[in-house]
Amino acid sequence: MDFSAYNQYDGPKAIFVTMNGCPHCIDFKPMVDDASNRVPIKIFEADDTFHSEIQRMFPGAIQGYPTLLYVHGDRVSIFDKQRTPQNVADWLAIEASRPQSYTFLKI
Repeated sequence: MDFSAYNQYDGPKAIFVTMNGCPHCIDFKPMVDDASNRVPIKIFEADDTFHSEIQRMFPGAIQGYPTLLYVHGDRVSIFDKQRTPQNVADWLAIEASRPQSYTFLKI
């Protein structure tokens, strides 16, 4: 989903942050798309034009491109596994199963 709809969705969600022309982002996108078909979590895609807005929302969360964030309430975690469709789907499922009070990165 396009990032512009991000604030309208209240449930658990992920943000796939990319940079236009980034070859790693291009390679990772099909894996994120595949994972989005496996788990019931909305994944919003935000390119670098949204960088300042995302940095304001989640200070320090974006250290490079691509970045995949899981967000639920005030809980944010950053994908840090090997980039495979299965790892992305597993990570999202694990993050979704944690209580909302569990904090990885406090915002």
